Amino acid sequence: MEKKYEHYFESLLDNMIEGVAIHNMIFNEDGVPIDYKIIDTNKNYENILGLERNYVKGKLASEIYGYVPALQEYSDIVLNKKPMKFRLFYDNKYFDISSSPWNDIGFITIFSDITDNIELENTLKDSYLFTENLINTANVMIIGLDINGRVNIFNKTAEKLTGYNKDEIIGKNWFKDVKILPKDSLPMVRNVFNTLLSDDESLNITENPIITKHGEIRYILWQNNEVRKGEKVTGTISFGLDITERKIFESELIKAKERAEQSDKLKMAFLSNMSHELRTPINSIIGFSEMLKDNSIKNIEKINYLDIIIQNGDILTNLINDIIDITKIDSGTLSVQKTEIDINKLLLELKKQYIKLLKTNKVKLNIDIDLNNNIFILSDKYRLKQILMNLMSNAVKFTKKGTIKFGYNILQNNKLRIYVKDTGIGISKEDLKIIFNRFAQFDQPGESRNKGAGLGLPISKSLCEILGYGDLKIESELNKGSMFYFDIPFIIKDENYTYKEDKDCENINLENVDILIVEDDQNFRTILKSYLKSTKCKIHIDDGSDALNIITKHKINLVLLDLGLGNIDGYNILKEIKKYDKNIIVIVQSAYAISEFSKKAFDMGADDFIPKPITKTQLFMSINKFI
Repeated sequence: MEKKYEHYFESLLDNMIEGVAIHNMIFNEDGVPIDYKIIDTNKNYENILGLERNYVKGKLASEIYGYVPALQEYSDIVLNKKPMKFRLFYDNKYFDISSSPWNDIGFITIFSDITDNIELENTLKDSYLFTENLINTANVMIIGLDINGRVNIFNKTAEKLTGYNKDEIIGKNWFKDVKILPKDSLPMVRNVFNTLLSDDESLNITENPIITKHGEIRYILWQNNEVRKGEKVTGTISFGLDITERKIFESELIKAKERAEQSDKLKMAFLSNMSHELRTPINSIIGFSEMLKDNSIKNIEKINYLDIIIQNGDILTNLINDIIDITKIDSGTLSVQKTEIDINKLLLELKKQYIKLLKTNKVKLNIDIDLNNNIFILSDKYRLKQILMNLMSNAVKFTKKGTIKFGYNILQNNKLRIYVKDTGIGISKEDLKIIFNRFAQFDQPGESRNKGAGLGLPISKSLCEILGYGDLKIESELNKGSMFYFDIPFIIKDENYTYKEDKDCENINLENVDILIVEDDQNFRTILKSYLKSTKCKIHIDDGSDALNIITKHKINLVLLDLGLGNIDGYNILKEIKKYDKNIIVIVQSAYAISEFSKKAFDMGADDFIPKPITKTQLFMSINKFI
């Protein structure tokens, strides 16, 4: 979300016709402003001043200009937290400056080169009898008033901007007869007029809206001057620049700034939560790993410590995956790949998995499916399984006794209602309002806070929407249990349906199978060798530099290929293996766990893809598919 708003902010700046610069004030030890640093500029800053953005960014004003322009004015803006408009003369040019506080020590300056306007203004001061052609070719409004407020100059640009013809305005009183000024602006404009007649130049730069003949509101920046004949003031002349677009840009800048600040707050809250959630399992892993070094600890205690390390490793892996998913959901880059899925098989696999996780006989796990029908759905298997595992894990976590039931009901219009129901602690009506908020965790009376980052449900809700399931719905009552469910279309295939159990993946026989491990990480090589030791396979190992040579010299049946091999491209190795012999099984195992990497691997011929970290069961399940 933050990237999106930063890009919008930069685009607004670069499309402004004025120059823009963002600064931070520099103070001395006594807190007195002494200089300011340029943080960033827009393209027209370069065009107007001839100073490149990359040259000025990060430099002090004194380094760039040789002195500190308008230090007093900018100091007042920062210290008083109030915007200011003023004129600046620099490098033989005049500039209109509009500056506002940006943050505690910063300010943003919007400026335009008005040198041409000043020269025109000086010419008009020297002679009241300027030519009609000069007035009408000016690209700013020119309004002249006599000492009684009657209009005596109304140029072509004024006609164009207001919609009024010169003949409709000339001779009329600007304050009483002409309907161009809004009522709430009249006192200010009249005050400026009277001040100019009194020979006071303190209000010569002003800004106010006007109403066109067609009722449109436009914003005009005025340069106001008295007109003299000799020493006598005979009226006023005002040059008006249409700044309507700039006002819109300023408004958008403020909104973009507010959105960016809100994004920063959300990001900091996210990082703060993530820091805590990441440190918790890491602390357990490091702590219990250190304790394993103590020779006085009994073996049974060491086994318990190892279980804790493995559990926290799983927590850490799931948390990292959740962070990646949240980031992709927020950026709109999470993609899905829908295929036909045997829903009965998927749910039976989950039952087998979660029976092992139930550590008490006080909770029964029941499955509700129709084994008499061959029911298929079109979905992304990985993401659907992710949703169900989030819901199942919560049910296991919050149910101390009773029943967990999951499966589906067949509805009308060829839809399944897939659900997970438990008799756990339930959720209060107040907590139901925020159940899908990120990091939402709830304390129940007499219960300690359940571990978890509070990301599973918001991710599941977003995945349901991305997959086209609609809302992830919930029904819950405190102390009685909860049910989460969503609806999805299905089809029944005509073939006779018989569910077959997967092969036992705890022990497999790979005798007479040659396996090549292509991995540059020594620790992970050791892990894979340890996993495969009981299978009786013949193991070959390479870091990627000699993989093809080993394949040609030995009868390799299966390759375990890492994609990240230092300076060697794992994808190229995959391509060359399949080019040499497309029948060689290649199982990619990589820390690049994002779906784009797995899709690329499959497109290049990979037979399977396992994201690291990899368990022994995951490895054997993958090998079992092919051997």
